[in-house]
Amino acid sequence: MIFPFHLNPNIKQSIRKEIPEYVYNQIMNGKKIKINKYIYLNRFLMISPLDYIDLVHLQSKCYFIMTDSGGIQEEGVSMGKPILILRKTTERQKDLRLLNLVVLY
Repeated sequence: MIFPFHLNPNIKQSIRKEIPEYVYNQIMNGKKIKINKYIYLNRFLMISPLDYIDLVHLQSKCYFIMTDSGGIQEEGVSMGKPILILRKTTERQKDLRLLNLVVLY
């Protein structure tokens, strides 16, 4: 899983609250995690935000997209990618009807 996260300190802090500090630091530094309990996080890559070209390329190569962004949701729909919407509502109702998607909350 590749997770480009926003550089907003509040977002980083909310991520940090959910993951133990040692594991968070290992992920942020791209290191392998030696604790069996967190071994699954070795496939979890947190990266800084991408420029538009790199983001679209990454979207085109992925299996599916998880997002709370309406813009990324629209791009995924145009690429025919399955999308998991990570918000309670979306203003992109047309996209949901096109792909018969359901907003999960």
